[in-house]
Formats: sequence, C-alpha cells, structure tokens
Amino acid sequence: MGIDETGVVISISGETALVKVEEGEHCSTCASQSGCSRDDETPTQKTVEAINTLNVQVGQKVKLHLKSTDIVKASLLMFVLPLTFLLAGAISGKMFSRHYAEQLSNIITIVSSLGSMGIAFLGIRVYSGIMGKRKVFYPYITKTTK
Repeated sequence: MGIDETGVVISISGETALVKVEEGEHCSTCASQSGCSRDDETPTQKTVEAINTLNVQVGQKVKLHLKSTDIVKASLLMFVLPLTFLLAGAISGKMFSRHYAEQLSNIITIVSSLGSMGIAFLGIRVYSGIMGKRKVFYPYITKTTK
C-alpha cells in the first residue's frame, strides 16, 4: 500500500530524479509536501524528487511509489510529537509553578508549553534535514511506462 503517481523525468542528479507529476488527490494531505514544489507555469503539476532505482533517463515516463509506512512515520513526526511536547510542557510547567500565585502559574504553564512545542519543531527541523540527506521518506521509481 501507499501512494502511486505517474510523471515524466525532467532531470537526474546523482541517485535521485526530478519528476513532474500531476497534483493528485493525496497532495493536500501529504506529510511529505516539503519534498515537492509547484510549477509556476502549470499550478496543477508538482516536481517531486524521487530515488532513481531504475536508472531512468530524462524524458521517460515513470511510476513513483511512496510507502504507507513512510507516510505514517512522517505524519506521526509532524503532528503527534509536537502535541506530546506541548502536553509535557504544560504538565511540567504546572508542576513547577504550583507554588506561585494563580496568574503567574498560568503564565509559566503557557510559556513552558509553547517552549516545549518550539523545541519539538526545532528537533523535527534538524531531524528532517538529516533524513533528507539520507533520502528517507522519499518516493522511489518503481517502473517506466509508455
């Protein structure tokens, strides 16, 4: 299972290929949108960087696949981790500030929550940079089509 798209290879760079694909029904909810870029001339098309597993050439029509497990992992990373940090920050902020006045306690809790969530987003940013270099969460070319 996963997402399959068809597109045309527009350039090759090392072990990856840039593939122009029509924007599919999954694009608006995809957690890996940062790996795609819109084409200004044709806004319904996106350029996707994919792992060139078949050694395809520029101009070839190819089928791409993004694994369901990668979609789930990326979604958990982007949505669940920040919420977990937000709640952990709120709980720790409340526990730390319980000896202060109510208004100051609420401010400390809010700052702790938002700070923790900010740390989560910063961690995600660093992690996604590392994973981007390793080509994790990238779609890969499964076959050439006519």
